[in-house]
Amino acid sequence: FSSQTFVPIYIGKWLVVVAPQAESGGPAVERAEAFLASPEQGVSYRPNTWHSGLNVFDRVARLVVFMWLDGTPQDEEAVAVPPFMVREGQVLLIDTGSTNAAIASALPERMGLTVITNAPDIALALYEREGFEILLLGGRIDPRLGGTVGAQTLQELHRVRADLCFPGACAIDADSGLWGFDSEESLLKRAMIEASGETVVVATSDKLGAVATHRIAQIAEVQHLVVEHAVGRQLRAAFGARGISVHRAEPVAD
Repeated sequence: FSSQTFVPIYIGKWLVVVAPQAESGGPAVERAEAFLASPEQGVSYRPNTWHSGLNVFDRVARLVVFMWLDGTPQDEEAVAVPPFMVREGQVLLIDTGSTNAAIASALPERMGLTVITNAPDIALALYEREGFEILLLGGRIDPRLGGTVGAQTLQELHRVRADLCFPGACAIDADSGLWGFDSEESLLKRAMIEASGETVVVATSDKLGAVATHRIAQIAEVQHLVVEHAVGRQLRAAFGARGISVHRAEPVAD
C-alpha cells in the first residue's frame, strides 16, 4: 500500500488511529495507536500503515487527500477489526448467558485467545472454530443457568488467572454496582471478577438501573460497560462519572 497524506482545509480537533501491518496480513491491532490532531496539523501515513476512518470533533470538516493509485482492487482495502479491549494472546473468562454466547461467537479467530467458561454451549461453539484454547470449568450443571456452579467450579476458578472477564448481569446500577438473583451464581460471578485483571459488563437496556437480590461487585470493580446504541447520554454519563469506560454498541441494521 502507498503513502497517504491528509491536509485539512478547515477542521476542528480530529482523531487519528493507526496500526502497522501484521505479519499475517491486515492491521496489527494490538499495536494500534491513537493521536488527537489539532486544526493546524496535517497527517501523512507511511506505506503499509493501516488507519481507521477519520473522526472529527467540534465542527464539520473538509480535507484534501493525496495518495498513489494504480487502478487495481489493492488501491484500497477495508477490514473489520476486533474490539480493542480484546487483544491477541489474552485469557478470557466468559460467563453463561445469551449475551455472552453472542460475544463468544463474535471473537475473531487465530488471535491465540484462551477462553475459560462455565458454559458448555460456549465451549462447544468455540471448539468448532479455529485458533482457540478452551477450558471448560467443571462442576454441577444447573439447567436453569445453562452452566456449571457450586464448590468444584469455584475451586477451579481459584486456580486460574484471566486478563478479561465477561460476567453475566441481572442488574447494574451506577451507584450500587452489579447484582444477580441467584445466590450461588452470584458467588461464582464474584469469583470470576476476582480472578481477572479487568471486567467487561455487556448489559441490555432493561438491566441498567434494575434491582436484584445479591450483590456481585461494587461499581468500581467494573472497568468497561457496553450498552445498546439507544441508551441516552445522561445514563451513560452516570456510569462514566464512576470511572467506567462506556462503549455504545452499533445499532442493529434492519
